Amino acid sequence: MTQFQHNAPEPSSDSQGALQLFNVSGADIRFGLTGDGTPYAVAADFAKTMGYGQASDATRLLDDDEKGQQIVLTPGGRQMMNVIYEDGLWELIFRSTLPGAKAIKSRVKSILKEIRETGHYDATAAPVPQDYEEALVHLLDKVRENKALEAANKVLAPKAGKWDQFMNSEGLIGMTAIADMLDTPVRDMTNWLVDEGVFRKQPSRFGSNKNMPRRMYQASGHFEVKLETNGKVSYEVAYATVQGADFVFDRWQAHAAA
Repeated sequence: MTQFQHNAPEPSSDSQGALQLFNVSGADIRFGLTGDGTPYAVAADFAKTMGYGQASDATRLLDDDEKGQQIVLTPGGRQMMNVIYEDGLWELIFRSTLPGAKAIKSRVKSILKEIRETGHYDATAAPVPQDYEEALVHLLDKVRENKALEAANKVLAPKAGKWDQFMNSEGLIGMTAIADMLDTPVRDMTNWLVDEGVFRKQPSRFGSNKNMPRRMYQASGHFEVKLETNGKVSYEVAYATVQGADFVFDRWQAHAAA
């Protein structure tokens, strides 16, 4: 297992970062992590996996904040590489028409989740204990993990309860309900989420901008976007999960206290 060395989002002469190699649907992709905790993949590797002949064919489909350059450590020394950040990875996956796109999405999701949560990814299976001492250590580790989960549940359960009355049948919460609890117009709240980098403005078919959660926050389980219909008109609507509602609520309170 290789530990990531964080490098800054904007490349500089002082940036240093290590790449780690993963197999995704039979192809090798090099992943890294920026200094602010954003995972990325080397553009040439990921573009090839998604069926593009050149990396530029894929990156030209992305917004500026979904791609960039990083100075990384390689066997040949420090090199500047074109990379695709997490938001851009999801954008290309969602655009893909490859038959295996679903499998690629699942594999990339597991890698990014582990990288985001721990700063590294262990691609190897846990070793089988070879003797009593190893088995005992393994058992103690599992006990600690279970106790940590129990403690987390004690914290999360009361928080989930406060959203029960606002949940729809899918367990999702409308942005208006969250804004009402914060005593602020929903447009002001989503504009603030845009400023915070959680939402992004995207053009609607009616010529105006509509604030929607970034794909990285959808992939992490904070928000979902549903296509709804009113008469003959279809439009996208953002919803928060309990986790996402707590995230917005806590972040808003921290912002108000600052």
